[in-house]
Amino acid sequence: MRETGAVFDTAPLVFYLGGVHKAFGREPRRLVRGAETGRIRIAVPTVCLFEVARLEERGRIRLRTSFDEWCDAIEGDAALLLPPLERRHAMGYSPASPAPSM
Repeated sequence: MRETGAVFDTAPLVFYLGGVHKAFGREPRRLVRGAETGRIRIAVPTVCLFEVARLEERGRIRLRTSFDEWCDAIEGDAALLLPPLERRHAMGYSPASPAPSM
């Protein structure tokens, strides 16, 4: 199993899937090359999918494919890892919740 060497936030994820690698600085480009050559994987937090859906809905971005196909591209990209979002990941982010233990 390859190591997860980085985490994409929403904007870098949109740039990556859109093929706009020049938007990355030197270190992010190095990480992308490492992921594309199979040395590492880049994690994509599930919440990024929600954010992209909202951005598209509001007309802030336009995807080249349907949202479902765009998500399929994430799942089918060997460089990316879409870890599951579990309740324990959100614990501690509500005033009434205890702090998370991971």
